[in-house]
Amino acid sequence: MKKALCLILSVIIAFGALSVLAYAADAPEVSLKVDKQEVRKGETVTVTVEIPKNSKICAATINFVYDTDCYTLKEATANGLISGEQLNEDYKSTKKVRYVAAIVDGITKGGALFTVELDVRKPNGKLSLDIEEVAVGEKDKTEVVTAKVKAKSTLEAVLTCRHDFMEKIIKQATCVRTGEKAQVCKICDFTKDSTVIEAKGHTLNTVTVEPTCDKAGKQYDECTVCNWKSAEKVLKAKGHDTQTVVVDSTCANEGKKYEECKVCGWKSEPQAIKTKPHDTETITVPATCDTDGETYLQCKECGWKSESVVLKAGHKAGDWEVVIEATETEKGMKVKKCTVCGAVVEEAEIPVKEPGAVKGDVNGDGELSAVDARMILRHVARVETLTLSQMANADVNGDLKITAVDARRILRMVAGLEKA
Repeated sequence: MKKALCLILSVIIAFGALSVLAYAADAPEVSLKVDKQEVRKGETVTVTVEIPKNSKICAATINFVYDTDCYTLKEATANGLISGEQLNEDYKSTKKVRYVAAIVDGITKGGALFTVELDVRKPNGKLSLDIEEVAVGEKDKTEVVTAKVKAKSTLEAVLTCRHDFMEKIIKQATCVRTGEKAQVCKICDFTKDSTVIEAKGHTLNTVTVEPTCDKAGKQYDECTVCNWKSAEKVLKAKGHDTQTVVVDSTCANEGKKYEECKVCGWKSEPQAIKTKPHDTETITVPATCDTDGETYLQCKECGWKSESVVLKAGHKAGDWEVVIEATETEKGMKVKKCTVCGAVVEEAEIPVKEPGAVKGDVNGDGELSAVDARMILRHVARVETLTLSQMANADVNGDLKITAVDARRILRMVAGLEKA
């Protein structure tokens, strides 16, 4: 199709070049018309490219160009006024509509060559025609009149804003300066009817910085809107409000006395208070059989300790205890045990018993002692039980009974008051 149109257009132009001297037609008009001159965002505008009657156009190449920031191409339609019309196939991507048409004889019927529909993004956008070539002619007569068409026709239009006004603050009034307000178009920012906004004056708040004990304060007025400040008024320092503080001394530390401000915590130079004497008590750690003890003075308040005196360790021996009784044929053994820990601290042999041993030797150590008397008394009190041989020796008075009387006789014999 494109090749056919180009061929027709070439033939017409070539024919016209040969006959241009023989034909002098009036230059035709090509006009750009819009269905509205004032627009708003979101509206649709219809643009028509027209020719008048008796234009005798036999070929044309025209580009419709639009401001892509202001319009979006919706649709383009060739209206069939000239046979063989064609719009560029991809006009939405190329951002312009290219119209090409050719006919052997010129046409006299006026009307729309093609129509374009645009969606408005914003007003004040430019629309224009770029006419590459227009030829007019009748049979055997053709003339290229492009320059004349451009000079004669309405080839450009600007769609202005259909204003929608609102009141807008152009410049805010301050406390000391006037402001400005006006009617401003919501769409294109066109401004009219500007008026002055009077200054507001300061909104004052009194600020007080209280004085302290040793620093002056201040007072001034401050605007809560613009932060303007008046001259400051000085407020004198109050001076310290003091009290006497006493930190008592102890036996370990000195005390002190000073003046302190109740408000700011200021303190005077302290006066020392001497330490107190220690309040002591005697502490004794007893010695054990194998560990030394000690005794020292200790302060009840601070824990101070004096030099300690060592208490030597050592066992405390008790009475002899028979562990192996002697017989008439074998020796026995007796020991002394520590009364604290029970360890054996001394031991000795018990000689073999001689026939007719002394009555009262209950423990079998070969001699009379208070230990024998005690064993009898413990037996009588049922604290311990004697063996048969011990019971035989315990019956000192021979009455076949073991009583406290036997124990008393042993004690009298040990004391030399009575013979064995």
